[in-house]
Amino acid sequence: DEKKANDLFQKVASIDNGSRLFDIAINYKKGYGVSQDKRKATELYQIGADNGNIRAIVSLGECYEKGDGVPQDIEKAIELYQKVAVMGDCRPLFDLSVRLMKGHGMPQDKEKSIELLQILVKMDITRAMKQLSDWYMKGKYVPQDKVKAIDCFQRAIDKGNTGAMVELAERFAWGDGVPQNKKKAIELYQRAAVLGNKGAMVR
Repeated sequence: DEKKANDLFQKVASIDNGSRLFDIAINYKKGYGVSQDKRKATELYQIGADNGNIRAIVSLGECYEKGDGVPQDIEKAIELYQKVAVMGDCRPLFDLSVRLMKGHGMPQDKEKSIELLQILVKMDITRAMKQLSDWYMKGKYVPQDKVKAIDCFQRAIDKGNTGAMVELAERFAWGDGVPQNKKKAIELYQRAAVLGNKGAMVR
């Protein structure tokens, strides 16, 4: 019966941190070798998530984000993505922030998008710092604010993000949002080049 099956799934999940159970969940979700059952897949993702399996947590978050097998619940998806961010995988939370800003697959929510990026910034995720700086610098999706943009660029640079180095170098070279300072621009280009940024090497 269903209770015995769930007990068995719990035992399977405890053996290898939910890896085998995750594969079973995929079979149910896709209908591989079994009748497609997205609700059952979600239940198995939940068991895997409860056992700390990162892939299961991400997949469960995706189910809630898209309303796939469960009612759509963006806040629940955010909760799960934040959990895996703490565990070392920040990609799902970052990607969701971008989709919220653009309104891809869900209602646009600029404030929530910025809030999620700021959470990642506090976690020293340079990709989030650079994304915020890009939006503030260009005034795309958010009101243009070059002071905030430069601050985000600088934070990303301090963490070694070479893309931010190149972009800020360009701002110094042209005096865009900062006083023109070609010496500073050259220093940033050289720093990025030393760290392997090919774009900086040809400047």
